[in-house]
Amino acid sequence: MSLIPAIAALLYPEILDLFHFLVGVQGEEVTAASWALAEMALVAAFAPTAIGIALAVSTTDVVADSYESQTRARRLALATVATPALYTMLGVMQALAGSRVPDEAAWAVLWVAAMLLLMFAPVRRTNVDQMVHSGGLRVAHGVSALILVVFVAFHLTNHLLAWKGEAAHAAFMNAGRRVYRSDIGEPVLVAAMLFQVFSGIVLAWRWSAVRSGFFRTFQIASGFYLAVYIAGHMNSVFVYARAYLGIATGWDFATGAPNGLITTVGASASSRTTRWRCSL
Repeated sequence: MSLIPAIAALLYPEILDLFHFLVGVQGEEVTAASWALAEMALVAAFAPTAIGIALAVSTTDVVADSYESQTRARRLALATVATPALYTMLGVMQALAGSRVPDEAAWAVLWVAAMLLLMFAPVRRTNVDQMVHSGGLRVAHGVSALILVVFVAFHLTNHLLAWKGEAAHAAFMNAGRRVYRSDIGEPVLVAAMLFQVFSGIVLAWRWSAVRSGFFRTFQIASGFYLAVYIAGHMNSVFVYARAYLGIATGWDFATGAPNGLITTVGASASSRTTRWRCSL
């Protein structure tokens, strides 16, 4: 039972591959039945996240002797919540390393290692009072989150303006970049992101040591997810796009041009890239 979330995560790449198979290649006519099945595949892609949260909530701490095994199972379930962001990050790391290993194979090795680590690693009992009164770390985590909320609100608005076209998207983005890419704004934003990752992992790890209700579990799961999501996005933008490819992270980067986000292409490297972005 405790391995079900990890098994669901192992199947995640196959779900994405099925989706791309159903929508076909660019320029190919797709039947209504294929589109319907493709939509079902996208819904199924949420399975690892949903199963992870559900099983993290359902674990109990009734039997004292099984505290360690229950904590391991809960943490493994919470780790699977980050499946989409982790798969994207793995793909980018594969490209940076020039790896010829298929993403699916690397993903399988990663999750087998995660299962072994989390199922057999020693578990230290957490003092609940210490966990609840995390003091300054929780406050600092909240302050860094406020900085990111402002940026994310702008960022999502920028994405929504894509409905009005590339010009509107670029104009709004360039206005914002005067602040968040300035000599002061960018270091502050990067520091807030890195601290959010670090503090989120620490707090989520502490709170995952005991059973919680749905709301608290969802909050803890968000810590696992956002730690991977933020780190993966920073790696994609700062390392992969700016340093490795030397390209601007504007309209073309966001939409996957020239091939787009949905349809696959013949070249394996480009196909891999579209799968990453579709999994975000």
